[in-house]
Amino acid sequence: MKYVQVKCKRCGDIVNIPIDDEILSRAEKSPSGLTGVSVIHGDHIVLAYVDSHGNIRSIEVVDAVKRTISYTRMKRIPIPKDKTEGLPSLDLLSPIEWRILAFCDGKRSIGEIADLVGMHYFDVKLILEKLYQKGYIKEIRTVLS
Repeated sequence: MKYVQVKCKRCGDIVNIPIDDEILSRAEKSPSGLTGVSVIHGDHIVLAYVDSHGNIRSIEVVDAVKRTISYTRMKRIPIPKDKTEGLPSLDLLSPIEWRILAFCDGKRSIGEIADLVGMHYFDVKLILEKLYQKGYIKEIRTVLS
């Protein structure tokens, strides 16, 4: 595993972003060609968007929030379209839509994505529903955990 050092935009400290083969593989398989890596950094989270070559393409900082709602055993998993399925232009996404889509890998639940991006579950769910309507998400699958 290698680490790429970035400067936190909020506090100015250096943050080590881990980049391993799994992260590179997720980026390669992602419809956007990117994947998100989150690092908890005090009272905030540093989000790095990594491409399949291990380059950090963008950094964001969000407030860390804790989920206080206990969800049922049902998980909702967004399944992204891949590049071969007529994916709309990624240039049409807002920064928040882009951030959430980067964490959609067909395995993470909405709750897990919400934790990774430091947002509330229902806010992420609404954005994912918009991404579905716009054609970036193939389906939102419900599974038992």
